[in-house]
This record gives sequence, structure tokens and C-alpha cells, in this order.
Amino acid sequence: MDLTEFQSLVEGNSEWFRGVHPETPESIAAAEGVIGFPLPRSMRWLLQNWGYSSVCGIEALDQAVATTVRCRQSMCLPLFYLILMDWGDAGVVYLESDMAVDSDDWPVRWVGVHNMYRLAAGEPMDSDCDTFAGFGEWVANCLSVAKDRSTQLE
Repeated sequence: MDLTEFQSLVEGNSEWFRGVHPETPESIAAAEGVIGFPLPRSMRWLLQNWGYSSVCGIEALDQAVATTVRCRQSMCLPLFYLILMDWGDAGVVYLESDMAVDSDDWPVRWVGVHNMYRLAAGEPMDSDCDTFAGFGEWVANCLSVAKDRSTQLE
């Protein structure tokens, strides 16, 4: 999903994306400096313009950076990953930055926690892995799940 398509998705579902605590260009640059690569354009745009919501695909950038750094130190996680969400037993969602030239095409994977150890060791993932073509697709999935839950509660 390119940036224009992503912006249309967000703006067309604005009631789901109205968030809190938008990031600044400076806070994003600081995070990118720590992780060592630029964030996808779609993520930068979303966090700067809309802030955090239940469907934005990342709980908090500073938390994602801290978790990533901790995993780099404790389990030798390679430098081209950013952990977006660590849900404990429900799995880990991470961005893989080395896969494509366009950062919006970097895959996002939701894996079982045990697969993080495989990832760090350079071993293949088992079947407990869902792959999304990019950050935009991951966010579209988060939106779809939230809408489905909302419909079920009605």
C-alpha cells in the first residue's frame, strides 16, 4: 500500500484513527537515530498527524524503540528489526527493514514469542507467523479486527 492509499484509508476511517499524543518530527528523528533506520513513511505520517489510537498498529514509539534495543542486547536481535508490539503470550509484532527499497513495503510480521528466538538465531519461522506486506497492510488489519469486534458487540 503506497502512502496515498494509506492516507485515504486513514482519512476514510477517521473516527477510528483520532488519537492522542502525536509524535513530532524531532521525536521521530530521535527514534530513527536509536534504531538505525528510517521509519516507514506511512508510520511517520500517521503518528505525526493522527497520534496513537487503538488501530494505529503501534502502541508507542518510545516503547517500541526501548523493547527493540532490549531485545538487541538480550537475544542478539539483528539491527534491521523494530518490535512494534510485544503482547507476551499473544505474540510479537515486528517490522523487518531490510526487505525492500521502499520503506512502506517492509513486511510486518506477527509471530509467536518462540519465533523471536528463531529470528535472532537466523532460523526459519514455524507456522505461527502472519505476514503483512507493509505497515499500511498491518494497520488495515488492525482496523478490520477492531471493526469486526465492534460489530460483534452490537
